[in-house]
Amino acid sequence: MNLVRRIRALARLPAAEKAFRARQAAGKLKMRLLRRKDASFSSYAPAANETAAETREIVVPPAVLKKASKALLNRARDSLGHTFDLLGSGRVKVERRFGAAETLVNRANRPEAARIAAMIDAGYKPIDWQLDFKSGHRWSERTWYGDIAFGDEPGVDVKVPWELARMQHLPQMAIAYQATAQGSAESGERRRLPREFRNEVLDFVSANPPRWGVNWVCSMDVAIRAANWTMARDLFVSAGVHFDPAFERVFARSVYEHGLHVLSNLEWRPIFRGNHYLADIAGLVFMAAHLPRTRETDAWLAFGVQELVSEVGYQFNQEGTNFESSTCYHRLAAEMAVFATALVLGLPRERMDALCGYDHRALRTHPRLKPAPIAMYPRAEGGVSPFPPWYFERLEKMAEFVVAISGKSGLVPQIGDNDSGRFFKLSATDEQPEAKSQKPTGNSLQPSAFSLQPSASNDLDHRHVVAAINGLFDREDFAAFAGDAWVDYHVVRSLAGLGGQRAEIRQWSVVSSRWSERGEKSEVGGQRSEVGGRRSGKKYPAFGLYVLRNERFHVVVRCGPVGRGGQGAHAHNDQLSFTLEADGVPVIVDPGTYLYTPDPAARNLFRSTAMHNTVQIEGREQNPWNEGGTELFKLRETAGAVVTRCEENSFAGAHHGFGATHRRELAICAASVSGCDGYDSEVGKTIAFHCAPGVRASTTDRPNILQLTAEGVNLMVSGGPGEWRLGEYGYSGGYGLITAPCARIELRTAETRVAWAVSLVDFTATIR
Repeated sequence: MNLVRRIRALARLPAAEKAFRARQAAGKLKMRLLRRKDASFSSYAPAANETAAETREIVVPPAVLKKASKALLNRARDSLGHTFDLLGSGRVKVERRFGAAETLVNRANRPEAARIAAMIDAGYKPIDWQLDFKSGHRWSERTWYGDIAFGDEPGVDVKVPWELARMQHLPQMAIAYQATAQGSAESGERRRLPREFRNEVLDFVSANPPRWGVNWVCSMDVAIRAANWTMARDLFVSAGVHFDPAFERVFARSVYEHGLHVLSNLEWRPIFRGNHYLADIAGLVFMAAHLPRTRETDAWLAFGVQELVSEVGYQFNQEGTNFESSTCYHRLAAEMAVFATALVLGLPRERMDALCGYDHRALRTHPRLKPAPIAMYPRAEGGVSPFPPWYFERLEKMAEFVVAISGKSGLVPQIGDNDSGRFFKLSATDEQPEAKSQKPTGNSLQPSAFSLQPSASNDLDHRHVVAAINGLFDREDFAAFAGDAWVDYHVVRSLAGLGGQRAEIRQWSVVSSRWSERGEKSEVGGQRSEVGGRRSGKKYPAFGLYVLRNERFHVVVRCGPVGRGGQGAHAHNDQLSFTLEADGVPVIVDPGTYLYTPDPAARNLFRSTAMHNTVQIEGREQNPWNEGGTELFKLRETAGAVVTRCEENSFAGAHHGFGATHRRELAICAASVSGCDGYDSEVGKTIAFHCAPGVRASTTDRPNILQLTAEGVNLMVSGGPGEWRLGEYGYSGGYGLITAPCARIELRTAETRVAWAVSLVDFTATIR
């Protein structure tokens, strides 16, 4: 029966998806042949590919570096000591405690691994790149990447070594080098930073031969690593560092090997592709631009540009929002788009010419590279670029979305998944609070099962991506929102070749933003956002997010599709859920994500209806999934959420994910947020409110009235009929992090219509 259902499901697939799966089946034979070859011969590229690299000058103004110098240097010190705090690990020293690289890798790669390892400075202690340093599990360097197993052992998280091997700390080290002047008290540490960069790259290359070990499994991480390598190198060289020719040859060859691997393992599908493929493309742009011109690298660059334009159009809605239905994945994808775009805009003339004269036959990929030339469009300040006018409009609206959903606290609401993923981590304006998480277990359904540790809020501060995008547009409202402490702004301008000039892209975009890619007047987003006031509400129907706000309240409501074409990979069961800030203080929040594969029970709990601020029916989900670990990244869309009214200060929507229809109305006024929930059944139901960390909830002497207090803000929660209860839950502000206990308020009722309100009060005594 299962076979019959599978055959029927395959028959219903679009032709493009059927063709893709047929190619997948044929590719398995090629994989077996490649595995056999790699077992007998070195997987390192031939020496002929050890070519000199190109350099992009990236300089950050001293005034900006000065503001971040302390935090940058502290993080650089951790990197020098191989101490990392990633994905809730806490600060952990990660060093390999046994064996030299040449003895750990497979036999065919040992001679070349030994040659590279011999270039590392004496006294350097190698990093253990294969270790999940949260659980202690270690993968083997001798396992071919196609044979690596993960997600099958409780508590083991493959994202930990992947995150470390993205090596996003290397650009931070390079920026710290620029930030600390010669002759300062830290000059000794400063001199060590370029050597540490060199040693870590050589360490990785010798201990991770191409296609061997856990760090070649996911092309996304391979691409992000290569982009961070080239960014760090260019930052060091821009600051006057000269690396020895032997290292430069190894470095360039490894960048080339990374590019070959990504192109051979593109995470592309005709329908169900997402941020992984965008990372492949953005990283490929950095790799191709780093390597000298050849027939092959010209094709890489053309393919990267072709697919960058295509994917920005595919993965970002016309309103500027990302199609994953996740605010944190919007940040990640926007980072990829803006940095890769800036790099292409700043290409030297001869590399831009390559986009008009490449040989498409030099590349065999799916999708195909189209024959030359790449289409070019005029720029307002003169010259051309491969990006059409709608593309710049889309970039601009990515930033406008972040501005619109951010409260006075500067934080975005945590909608959908948050895996703390980044493309670059360039700015370090605040110290990251130390946070630890215990090993996840199979029984994580009660708050007491979570480690009671502080959670970081930095994951929800997305001002840096607005600053990065503003590097292209130079809008005063973006600058006022983001502030002037972000390195990202200046790096984007350096990559784009804008330097000290102003407003080049903006002049064009102000005109083009009034028009859609079809040449029609755009009705999405209306006029450019006015960030200074930011009082009016905003509608983002393609994402399914609606913002209500006034001087004192900032409310964000979720009502819309599960994203990624109905696949729901990173969406939660959060229809008609809302978040609330009062006077710039987060009060009602989304509990977050916590973990993926290490704990399927926790993964499913955090994306469940029960962990969101909406009506809940015991034993039912708004959108179903298969229990266990088989559908951790899928929601089958059944809720059919619709918006029935959305005005400046009010909202009404509905969904029928439980069978009967749930309707919710919300409104904000000067001193309160009021809600009314209707459900077409007298079955018992719970209306939940998850309070932010630090918010204290308590009962009062008056029935059906509770008190909330946080950072000088006093509120009361009232409503009914029904029974109010106080409980606890674990809040996750970043991947692997938990703050517990946090207050959870429940209104339990069997009524078909219930009204409630969250109101500001000036004195606690007024509700006694």
